[in-house]
Amino acid sequence: MRARICLLILLCALSATQLCEAKVWIVDAGGGGDFTQIQAAIFAGADGDVILVQPGTYAPFTLSKGIIVRAAAGSFTVRSVAPSGTSPVTISGVGAGKRAGISGMTFAANSKTIFLAVLQCAGEVILERVTIDCLGGCTDDNAERAKIADCANVSIDGLVILPGAAPGCSQLYYSCKTVYVLNSTVRVTAAEIHGATGDNGVNEEFSNDGRQGSAGIAVVHSTLILARSRIQGGDGGDGVYCPYNCMYSNPYGNGGAGAPAVTTDVPLPPYGPSIIYVLGDENDCLAGGDGGLSAGSSQPWAGGAGLSAAEAGDLALVSRVALSGGTTGGAPFLGSVIFAPSLPFISMTEDLRSAALVEIEADSALEPGLALLVLSDAGGSIALPGFSGPPLSALPGAFFIFFSLGHTDAAGKAGAAFYLPNDPALLGFPLHAQPAVIADSGLWLMGNAAVRVIGP
Repeated sequence: MRARICLLILLCALSATQLCEAKVWIVDAGGGGDFTQIQAAIFAGADGDVILVQPGTYAPFTLSKGIIVRAAAGSFTVRSVAPSGTSPVTISGVGAGKRAGISGMTFAANSKTIFLAVLQCAGEVILERVTIDCLGGCTDDNAERAKIADCANVSIDGLVILPGAAPGCSQLYYSCKTVYVLNSTVRVTAAEIHGATGDNGVNEEFSNDGRQGSAGIAVVHSTLILARSRIQGGDGGDGVYCPYNCMYSNPYGNGGAGAPAVTTDVPLPPYGPSIIYVLGDENDCLAGGDGGLSAGSSQPWAGGAGLSAAEAGDLALVSRVALSGGTTGGAPFLGSVIFAPSLPFISMTEDLRSAALVEIEADSALEPGLALLVLSDAGGSIALPGFSGPPLSALPGAFFIFFSLGHTDAAGKAGAAFYLPNDPALLGFPLHAQPAVIADSGLWLMGNAAVRVIGP
């Protein structure tokens, strides 16, 4: 029987006496709020404010303040009209000691650019329930759909990137990147990311080979903690027969290579190696893309790896997540990969709101023991795998709660449930949670962290 503690408590750390009530701005495209566009609300707002966005379609925006932008209900849509070379939504320059976030946003896919960029942020950035749906057409073949660069503390929960029906990567000799992480520390939980298929060959000299697929996540000089996620590398494009214009190349074009689901990339100077942690269970997976078909053959070209840490100095640690390579011959993993099957992971109720029931489950599988739970907004100094500094936030602490869930059951599972206070001061407040298990074997095991931005 899974241990469960039901707590109907008013967490002292979540009380209004310890929280500065933020100014709340309402954005409504229909005119029923303070502003009709998100950018105008950001201009008016200050660090610590919350912007509630009503359902509707809005222009892209840039966020460089410590502000939380959250859907008032369900989600809101951003439709890009930006010219090539700019980003529809950018979070940049969030300073140390500040916290910025976006929750409940969906992109309408008509852009030729990166959809989401998080750049040069020393403070905390939270992305929750963000969807990039290319089924409507992502027209720039080679742009990343999300890029995170030079950021110290980024939490991403519920990111969904769908690849679209048309081929998406036109590069011949290297794969594109769906999510690109550069010189950053990033935690990703409950993500579904599909790399785009490479372009098919065309009936021209040196162009009849299919192109490589897009990698799901590519990492350079970064720490990535990936939990409870399903990542798929893009398939390679098909080669074509080029009978008339190919006198200097093979008229039978080769298929493009399938892309890896998660990979470390070449660490160009001054960047060094990366470390990746992959946590979850048998329902989670990293799957390489299939190779494209070569012209005149039914045999696919080389498939991508599920996980690649093949660059010098890179390291990946995997706990229970299934790794599989694409057809043909894609390896489940490449490079320095260590398997540690007992790291705990956590799941938490989605779309939290004031007075809501919060349910948290911790799973440590092969290492039963005493399960502990850490709840903290910023003040807790607990260590995530691969983190040496402040783990969750850099702001002055409002609360830090550490309590026992009891001993896990035989399957290594434990859970907790408690109600948030009915307090308007909680709006925009991020609830962080992280499990730890003091195993019967004596090991102290820390897992991933989950973050939820509390709504109205």
